[in-house]
Amino acid sequence: MAFWKALAFGFLVVFCHASRLVDHHHHHHDKAGVHALFVFGDSIVDPGNNNNLDTIAKANHLPYGFKFKGHEASGRFCDGKLAVDLVAEHLGLPYPPPYSPNSSAATQGMNFGSATSGILNSTGMRLYDLGARKFVVVGILNVGCVPATQLGDSCTELGEWMTKRFNEQLQTMLEEMRTSHQGFTPIYANAAGIMDEVMRDPAAFGMSNVHQGCCPSSSIIPFMFCYPGAFHCKDSSKYMFWDLVHPTEAFNTILVQRWYNGSTEYVSPMNIAALAAA
Repeated sequence: MAFWKALAFGFLVVFCHASRLVDHHHHHHDKAGVHALFVFGDSIVDPGNNNNLDTIAKANHLPYGFKFKGHEASGRFCDGKLAVDLVAEHLGLPYPPPYSPNSSAATQGMNFGSATSGILNSTGMRLYDLGARKFVVVGILNVGCVPATQLGDSCTELGEWMTKRFNEQLQTMLEEMRTSHQGFTPIYANAAGIMDEVMRDPAAFGMSNVHQGCCPSSSIIPFMFCYPGAFHCKDSSKYMFWDLVHPTEAFNTILVQRWYNGSTEYVSPMNIAALAAA
C-alpha cells in the first residue's frame, strides 16, 4: 500500500485577498481580485522546497526543468511549469515562491509543496481558523493509469478503483464542510476525469503518448524519475507524463485551462475564475 500512497497526489491552493496578507499595503497587483496563492501538496506542486532538505527526492538537476525559464532545474518535478504556476499566470500573479521562514515573504503567497509529503487532515481546518475561505482542492490523478502502474499500456483496476473511491469521499467531505462552516468556499478540481478524457483521444489534445514517461526515454533502465543527464523524448509536449508519475507542462496546461474557465464537468461548483471573482 505504501507505493499506492506515494502515488496519491492531489493538492490544495488557497486564495488570499489583500486584507488577509501580512502587509496588504505592498501586495501584488493581480487581475482577478486575488493577491496571493498558498499551496500545499507533494511533488506535483513542489517548487524546489526539497532542494534544501536531507532527502533523495529532489529534482534539482537536468533534464528536470529543461523547458522552464532559463532552462533551470528549479526543483520542479516536471519538464517545465507546474499546474500551480499556470494558475498563477491566469490570475496575473507571480509563481508562489518556496517556503520561507520570513513572514514578510508571505505577501506574495507561498508554496509549501514537498515531494514525498502530503496534506495533514487538520490542514484545511487550521487554514479556515486563520481566515482562509477560498480553496481549490484538486482530486488525485487516476493512479491506475500513470505510467508507473500501467501494465502493457493498460490501466490497473485496483488503482482506478482507489482513485474513484478517494475522489468521491473527498467531494463528500468538502460538501459536509461547506454546509457546516460559514463562508467556507471550496471548489473541487477533477484531475482524474480530465486525464481519462485525454487518454481516450490523445490526438484531440495534441498528444501521441499517454502510456510512457518522456524521461528517461529508455525502457530498459528501471528508473521512476529522471536521473541527472538522463536521455528524454524529443518532444515532451506530445507526452502526458514527464517521468513515470509526474505530468508534463503540456498536460498541466490542459488541466488548468479546464479548471480555470471550464464547466462543472471539470471543476465544481464553479471554476477558478468564478471563485476568484466571488
